Amino acid sequence: AALQMQVVSKFTYTLETIIQAGKMLVAVEHVPIRTNEQTRASRLFPSMWAYVRRNAGSIFRVYSLYEPMRVFFIAAAAVALPSAVIWARFLYFFFAGEGQGHVQSLILGSTLMIISVQLAALGVVGDILAGSRVLQQRILERVRRVELTLGVEPSHYEPAADAEGPERTTGAQSGPATGKDGQRPREAQQPVAR
Repeated sequence: AALQMQVVSKFTYTLETIIQAGKMLVAVEHVPIRTNEQTRASRLFPSMWAYVRRNAGSIFRVYSLYEPMRVFFIAAAAVALPSAVIWARFLYFFFAGEGQGHVQSLILGSTLMIISVQLAALGVVGDILAGSRVLQQRILERVRRVELTLGVEPSHYEPAADAEGPERTTGAQSGPATGKDGQRPREAQQPVAR
């Protein structure tokens, strides 16, 4: 199951992997943990609500990635309902003979309905892209399995900065940062034997 996981969020991977596992019908187990007492203010977030807001954005993004039709059709329905109510108000006054002063209701209802149709169209486009994403995930999983079978190291690892440490690493210990063009500085490049 780990070969199938694709993390795209730059903020946190935990929520994304839990949602992915749920969508892939992978069993998720919980481990009860206890938290340490707060000894100082957080350097990452000024408050709990800032953390919740940021995670809410991540959850929405990941969920709309996996369920675009549901997300955008619900949003479209939420916008279409007020539009229908506003149009019903206009029609009531129109058939009562007082429709001339309520043209703004017709314009607002039409604007909301156009937004609703656009949201529904985004859901359809998102669903098509989700199908493409599933195919790409299957291809990447197959490539990963072939790499494991052949003993090829993952392509996203960078050479270590010193010869003392492990051959390949990621993160802060991987040496100088890459340049704007994605290439490592010339002095940090090491030939790789194939």
